[in-house]
Amino acid sequence: MFITVSNEVNGQVFGPLEVHGDMTLPDLTALLELDCGFDESKHDLYYNMEKLSSQTTNTLKEIFGSENDLFLIRNK
Repeated sequence: MFITVSNEVNGQVFGPLEVHGDMTLPDLTALLELDCGFDESKHDLYYNMEKLSSQTTNTLKEIFGSENDLFLIRNK
């Protein structure tokens, strides 16, 4: 599956990034820390205008419905 990440903090758009559907949300946030400047202490991750909790252990394909998704990084 592919995702696009818009970092509203610095205005950058990353993607499409190819991620595996079996990846968990904590794995995704770790990837975003490396590739997109995401810092969980300063930023929140949004999908469909809802803040995501990094505590969930569901896989990406369980959480998200489509193959091409948009995520937003916003200040806390």
